[in-house]
Amino acid sequence: MNVITDTGLLPNIALWGATIAIICTAHRGRRRR
Repeated sequence: MNVITDTGLLPNIALWGATIAIICTAHRGRRRR
């Protein structure tokens, strides 16, 4: 059960990090203009 939880959590964190980075970059690009 522990292995399944870890495997399911790892991709979720990576996805969240990528989404947050994209949103931050988009907001910065719009504000810089």
